[in-house]
Amino acid sequence: MIAWVTGFFSRLAADLWSRLLDLIDGLSASGILASVGVGTAMLVIVLIAVMAITDH
Repeated sequence: MIAWVTGFFSRLAADLWSRLLDLIDGLSASGILASVGVGTAMLVIVLIAVMAITDH
């Protein structure tokens, strides 16, 4: 289970990182704001997953 979660988040992080780099290449203010929002959402998801795993 933990291996699956780790693999899932590593794929998610790689996908988000490539999107983040694409947005930075565009250098648009809305793109930068969107990337910050996506990064924040990813951190929240990771924190929730870690709390769920440690509770069990």
